[in-house]
Amino acid sequence: MSSQNKIEGFRLSPQQRHLWSLQQVSRSHTYQVVATISINGNLSTEILERAFADVVRTHEILRTTFQRPPAIKTPFQVISEAAEFSWQFRDLTDLDQEAGLNKLENCFLAERAKPFDFGRGPLLRTSFFKLSPEHHILLISLPALCGDSVTILNLMSELGRAYALVLHGGEFLDEPMQYADFAEWHNELLQGSDEHAEQGRNFWNDLKRGLS
Repeated sequence: MSSQNKIEGFRLSPQQRHLWSLQQVSRSHTYQVVATISINGNLSTEILERAFADVVRTHEILRTTFQRPPAIKTPFQVISEAAEFSWQFRDLTDLDQEAGLNKLENCFLAERAKPFDFGRGPLLRTSFFKLSPEHHILLISLPALCGDSVTILNLMSELGRAYALVLHGGEFLDEPMQYADFAEWHNELLQGSDEHAEQGRNFWNDLKRGLS
């Protein structure tokens, strides 16, 4: 393989490989999580965006893309050093309530239908809607390869902490276990030859049959 095609990354976890294979069968559908979060209060858009960047900087999976060299069936997880994510701010305060809700619904449906560029990213997409000075809606979209509904709940919890820290001049310094490390541990467990590995393989095979 030439140097220009060389990719440095991490193996997918068994869950990610299963999702990837399902998506290749049905290319018209991408497994994803899309969430809308209602936020009340006087928020600073600039501080919220900075807080998001801090959380993305902390969690590698939120800045991961999936790249596949030629003739390779399954991609690798490639982690970007930059805390890149898609961010859009939309001020809807000039619309009445019905028009604002219709706009939100259309944006939600458009986000559900929008494809992901797994090789380039960014895969985390966020839109922040201002309905009034005290009412906001946050729309978050993430491929299932990078998270699920629990991920969104954890993300919102950490975003709240990060916002408070940025607001008061603090620094978000969490050092969580990274998903790529978990994926490698899971792969090693399933490839092992001892009793624990056998139990892990049986559990994962049962889980896959339940998801199929």
